[in-house]
Amino acid sequence: MGPSFFQSDTKHKKKQNDEATTSVSVTWETPQTLIQTAYTSPGETTTLLDRVVQWIQTSDTMSDWKVVGFKQARVDIPSDYLQQLTETIQAKNGEFRKVTDYERMVLAILACGGDPRNVAGYDLIEKIYNNERMTNQGANGVIFALVALDAYQYEIPDDAQWNRKKLTQWLLDNQNEDGSWSLAPGWGGDVDITAMTLTALAPYTNDGVIQARERGFSWLSSQQTESGGFQSWGVETSESASQVIIALASNGKSSSSPAFTKAGGDVLQNLLQYQNDDGGFAHLLNETSNSMASEQALLALVAHQNVIDGKRRIYDFTPEIEEPEEPEEPEVPESPSQPTEPTSSQTQTVVVQSPQTVLYQIYHAEAPPQNTSNQWGGRQAINPGNKPITVQNSPVIKTEVPISQQSDRQETVPSELLTEPTQQSSDISNTLADSAVQEQIEAEKNVRPQLPQWEEMQIPLLFFLCGILAVLMGGSYYVYDKRRKWQ
Repeated sequence: MGPSFFQSDTKHKKKQNDEATTSVSVTWETPQTLIQTAYTSPGETTTLLDRVVQWIQTSDTMSDWKVVGFKQARVDIPSDYLQQLTETIQAKNGEFRKVTDYERMVLAILACGGDPRNVAGYDLIEKIYNNERMTNQGANGVIFALVALDAYQYEIPDDAQWNRKKLTQWLLDNQNEDGSWSLAPGWGGDVDITAMTLTALAPYTNDGVIQARERGFSWLSSQQTESGGFQSWGVETSESASQVIIALASNGKSSSSPAFTKAGGDVLQNLLQYQNDDGGFAHLLNETSNSMASEQALLALVAHQNVIDGKRRIYDFTPEIEEPEEPEEPEVPESPSQPTEPTSSQTQTVVVQSPQTVLYQIYHAEAPPQNTSNQWGGRQAINPGNKPITVQNSPVIKTEVPISQQSDRQETVPSELLTEPTQQSSDISNTLADSAVQEQIEAEKNVRPQLPQWEEMQIPLLFFLCGILAVLMGGSYYVYDKRRKWQ
């Protein structure tokens, strides 16, 4: 693989990239589309993760990067790992030559649930942003300084030697004209360094960073081989494919998008070719499983799974805030004391008509004038719907009539009167109608007329006025009598 943060002790020689590269324009898919077009299903990716995790647990020793992968894959981390890391820092008195040592340990401590600001009394975050040897390892120190500081959104003092603005600006200033990044300024573009830089710049959204990222991804796409893999320092390795997948996932992009799919498959398919039967991953094809290759493949598969599941980036350890569910409002039972209005299926309000009106409506098209006195009492009107009705005997009083009583009270009209009338029945009906009208007139005569309210008050008012007049007259006479005596 190419020069990267993961190879801490290997010396690298300067190498220029003599091959001409072609910059391509890349159109990215939305996150929703990425999830739908991802190469593997969630279940299949989980199986691949299980295999590499099992290989690491049984055939390899733990490392800071494996701990990070286990944490994000929700696999149990050895309970004594944080204590071992703390003892290592104590043994070194909190001093390490490489800034990347601090950056790597910060991620591992966060994965174990520790506090990098206080590990045996040492503040590893301060060791990063005030490090005088930040660029001694080329771009590696700057790249993973951003990754470590953003892993928990740590605050950086204004007087720090390296703040986020200075770190990002260093990366932008050292981007090559073709869109790539290299280990050191002036060197040819490197796939691993470019991919890791894009991972570090993922959280930033200002215009300069966005444009730099798009140029970087375009350059990576142009470097993909026909097999779907990537070469670093002239050799195609699984680690390079892993770093590209991590960069794509950190920026919400799909490893199976057209920009990263060639004739031999996409970058994820290429990475899976390096997985051996034992579950581990090899550095080169047809080699045995390798520790570094396996831990980087683990990070790549977890990052890819996070894109499918819509979860956070691989190096993000900020607390996950779960939105509280809104409590369901309890149903308030209806109070039995409150009357409820009947529905149309329960009752029907009708105005009761007198028997004369009912007979008249049967044989004539028009009904006679309504009897406002309603002296006929609670007679029932015809109800074709056969529903319970509320009988209105007056504008104020209403009475419920159950269905069981309707048949008895509907016998007011003889059934023979409802047959088709002949000449004789027509005479009978006219006689009945005339007698009904006459009976209604006689009944109205017998109704006692009610005096208006003003006529009822005339007599009391007359007595009241007479009383006032008598008082006035008596008072006048009294005054007159007094004045006469004075004179």
